[in-house]
Amino acid sequence: MAGLQKYTVGEAASLNNLGKTYYVMGDYPSSLDAAAKLMSISNKINYQAGIAASHQISGLIYLAQDNFNQAVTDFNKALKIFIGLKDEVQADKVYFNIGLCYDELGQSAKAFSYLNKAIEIAKKTSDANMVSMALNRTGETYFHLKKYKRALGYYRRVINSKQASNWERGFAYSGLAQTYYGLGEYGQSVLNAQKSYELSKKVNSGWDQVRALNILSESYAALNDFKQAYFFHVQLKKSNDSLYNSEKEKEVNYLHLKQ
Repeated sequence: MAGLQKYTVGEAASLNNLGKTYYVMGDYPSSLDAAAKLMSISNKINYQAGIAASHQISGLIYLAQDNFNQAVTDFNKALKIFIGLKDEVQADKVYFNIGLCYDELGQSAKAFSYLNKAIEIAKKTSDANMVSMALNRTGETYFHLKKYKRALGYYRRVINSKQASNWERGFAYSGLAQTYYGLGEYGQSVLNAQKSYELSKKVNSGWDQVRALNILSESYAALNDFKQAYFFHVQLKKSNDSLYNSEKEKEVNYLHLKQ
């Protein structure tokens, strides 16, 4: 409809939404196709928000494939434009994604810098979900550094928040569980992993279910309760198989994208 009306900005907005939706579906070739068309249209009319959004989608695709360095490159291009446009909402998402990338790359100082910025902006714009996401990832970064006490504090902030979604609370509970496991407090690990598992089933998050089940199996084994450890290991295998099939489909899509 936007094309028929020669409403180019409307076309760009639609392509942006298409690109993001295909990305969530794991259809990376279609996502990148939409992003490329978005970039082409945006360049013709010098639509900076569209150019930034195209880089943002490309960054997400690289992030999904664990190509963190390339993801950071695209995210930084998007961030520069969003800052120039004074679009704090979109810039905040990019700050978070860059922080996540640097955590996965083992560059914790940079991760904390971007995540702190994400929290700062999210509070300013009253984006409670982004606050929870950034707090959780900060806790995860401290966990990766084996600074377990600091990690516990950030996960608890999410759990104690009345505005946190079940998705973020589920992640926080599994964060607590893995941290307590690291501290050797296996009873606490079991309790929190069970809460995470129940919440992950509510929001139908296969990845979070696998994470919780893995912690449950290992924690029960550490407690020498091998019957329960085996039970949850069986559940883990079932969930893993389902998740594996989904991930393989995404991998095939990415191979098509590279081709």
